Amino acid sequence: MRPIRTLISGLAAVALIAAVLSAPIAAAAVKPAKLWNVYQDKTGVYTCTSSDPRGQTKIAGPFTTQAACMVVLRTPPTIDYTLTPATPTGLNGWYKGDVSLAWNIAYPIPNKVSITGAANQVITVDQLATDYSGSVTAIGGSAGPVTVSIKRDATGPVITWDSLIKDGDTFLVGSVPAEPTVSATDATSGTEGATLTGYGTAVGSHTLVATATDAAGNVTREERTYTVTLKPANVIAPTATDQTWNGTDYVSGGIDIPAVTGVDYSIDGTVVTSGFKDRAPGTYAVTAKAQPDYELTGYPVGGWDLTIAPAIIPVTPIAPTATHQTWNGTAFVSGAISIPAVVGVNYFIDNAPAAAGPNNMDPGNYSVSAEAQAGYALQTYDGPWSLTINAAVIPDIEVTPVKPTVKNESATGTLDGGITIPAVTGVDYFIDDALASSGFNALAVRSYVVTVQAQQGFALENDTSPWTLVVAKDAPPKFVEFVGATVGTQASTTIALPSGWQAGDLAVMVVMKNACGAGSPPVTCPPTIPSGWTGMQSATYSSTATNAVSSRLVYRVLLAGDTGTVSTGSYRAAAVMVYRNAAVGAVGVQGSGTSTTLTVPGLTLQQTNGSSWVGSFVTNFNGLKNATAPAGMVSRTAAALGSTTGPGGFDTNGGVTAWSSTTMTVGAPWNAYSFELKLVP
Repeated sequence: MRPIRTLISGLAAVALIAAVLSAPIAAAAVKPAKLWNVYQDKTGVYTCTSSDPRGQTKIAGPFTTQAACMVVLRTPPTIDYTLTPATPTGLNGWYKGDVSLAWNIAYPIPNKVSITGAANQVITVDQLATDYSGSVTAIGGSAGPVTVSIKRDATGPVITWDSLIKDGDTFLVGSVPAEPTVSATDATSGTEGATLTGYGTAVGSHTLVATATDAAGNVTREERTYTVTLKPANVIAPTATDQTWNGTDYVSGGIDIPAVTGVDYSIDGTVVTSGFKDRAPGTYAVTAKAQPDYELTGYPVGGWDLTIAPAIIPVTPIAPTATHQTWNGTAFVSGAISIPAVVGVNYFIDNAPAAAGPNNMDPGNYSVSAEAQAGYALQTYDGPWSLTINAAVIPDIEVTPVKPTVKNESATGTLDGGITIPAVTGVDYFIDDALASSGFNALAVRSYVVTVQAQQGFALENDTSPWTLVVAKDAPPKFVEFVGATVGTQASTTIALPSGWQAGDLAVMVVMKNACGAGSPPVTCPPTIPSGWTGMQSATYSSTATNAVSSRLVYRVLLAGDTGTVSTGSYRAAAVMVYRNAAVGAVGVQGSGTSTTLTVPGLTLQQTNGSSWVGSFVTNFNGLKNATAPAGMVSRTAAALGSTTGPGGFDTNGGVTAWSSTTMTVGAPWNAYSFELKLVP
């Protein structure tokens, strides 16, 4: 092997030098080799050596190329470190926990270096500032030493209490010890001082908090909790003393208020001092309230309701007296029981409260008792007392009974009939032997016997009793009823009554004829009144032989022996209408000449209570063909309205309270009648 010294030239040398110069070198800590040599053996392997100024030689190799050997010769090693955590975790450069120190050494040939120090380690215990260093030497040079200083304090400061208060202590208000002081020490980084908060003397729970901090930022916190309570005030119940009577006057009652430290007492809401408090009889609410810094013990909810009873005064009732009933010649003078006025005593007559003085009473026996009023007690009481008030003895007074009256039961009512008993002083009335009160007595429909009896002190005179009185049922009310109507055959001398008539019915008939005598115009005369009938009105009119009419209105109350045929005489025409429960009232008549407007007369009704009907007959020479019923009426002779002969009959078909004239259109001449059909009572 032969040494080769700087045999590299040309571009290769430039490249080699550039590569070497570009390699990193630790600042300040790098010391490159001063002398170096490159050797090549027979196989072409290269070995590098270097000598430092102290003459120490280092060998590196083998290398396959001279350039590789030169890189090693020209590249010094590097050394640095890594801390975990990278920066101090506490204040003032202190670590407050474990610190890991790791050394980082770099060289192309790691196993060809010499390391001094640079031990990897973890600092787990507290320490003051401590230096750690490392250096490295290789064929290409050396690096280091590199030094790092580490200080660790993970322990908080120690707190010292100067206090009489311990955790969990309890103090009465006003007896809490003075506020404590605290101090702190720290063995490593040193203390930054200690503080204390939370001190108090008010009632309640308090927590003292001591806090200390060292230079590294470690904090120690300690707590002591204590309680301040109110002072107990043991409540004593107040007592009541009743009012008393000393024989001449009242001795006041009252309430005795205890003297208890820490307690204020009130009577009905007013604070009072301790001692005896005069009070009138009654019930009082006594309460207690704790004074500041005290709390009540043994105090019932709501306090006390104390009653002061009034004094009981003995009293002797006086016996009552009775006065008998008397007669003054014209009237009774009442008897009475006289009740004495005794303070503290209530009297009762037959258990009913009685006022002091005379109490008017009827004759009889009475029991009078006495009772003490509130605050009093009876003594020497010999009651109850039995008292009698005698009735006055007077001569009998003669009285005449008045006969009772009867009211029948109405047709549609129930028990609205009965007997009215007169009010006669000294007379008792009896209906079927039962005492009856004066006034109306409702009774069922039947016969009754009414008797009378003199009351005490009276005697009957002119007595016509007993009376047999009958309470009957009134008949149903009557109404005017239409039975029927007929129209006679022209020129016939008779007319038949309508079917259904009966004795007592009212028949109203009109008979008519034309001229009855020679002349121009011919003479007209009303028809004669048929036998057994009563005339009401008649009417005549004549202008020519062919224009003449005369008529008569008649009525009859039908009898049981009447036949169904009525003789009318020799007339042109007749019509009859029959009514039940009716009688003739007001009657009106109207005749006309050539006018074709017929007027049914108005009437001044004799009955205006709505029970009367109004009927009408109309006669016409030319008949009633094409005529209609007058306004407010219905036709009862329908056949006549379509006939050229015969009169027409009409009525209101019900009760009216008034009747005014009305019209209808017919041929001339004509006669018209209106008549009131009164209800038969």
